[in-house]
Amino acid sequence: MPRTTSKISRDGQFAERLAMGGQPQAYLDWLATLYKRRVGWKMLTLMTFDPKRRLARRVYTTDEENYPVSADKPMTDSDWGDLVLKGREVFVARRHEEFKPHFVDWEKLRALGMEAAVNFPIVLDDAVLGTVNLTAGRGFYTAARVAAGKRLAPFAALGFLLIERAPRASRKAAR
Repeated sequence: MPRTTSKISRDGQFAERLAMGGQPQAYLDWLATLYKRRVGWKMLTLMTFDPKRRLARRVYTTDEENYPVSADKPMTDSDWGDLVLKGREVFVARRHEEFKPHFVDWEKLRALGMEAAVNFPIVLDDAVLGTVNLTAGRGFYTAARVAAGKRLAPFAALGFLLIERAPRASRKAAR
């Protein structure tokens, strides 16, 4: 019988990456690469949400200069929150006009050449751990790309669990 290698193994030796020291940074950098290969992005961020305290936090970024890891920010009621955090649905905007009503920073994103966005809620044990947020050029997020991103949810869930386990520290993409 011929030997086969899984796609995930080829994408970065999942078990080896997870076993490395320097967590969660090493794993999150691998996760960002996995999303880049499977879905594509110009920028990736991870956000966590505390619904009881009504706080949000950017906990990982691939663009520290423009979208750094941040302190807690108050959450407000919004259609986006109802869809993604309460409804656990993926938010897809294929052009900036579709994310403009939801993103206060839409002009900054557009100026950086990011005119499409997708936000994947990552759910474990009936709770939203956070969101994986991708941005790219206009029209980039096709149904096939969104489906590919949905399949990565278990890997993102593990990333959020590693973040919860780690001391609070800046988590940005390795350069």
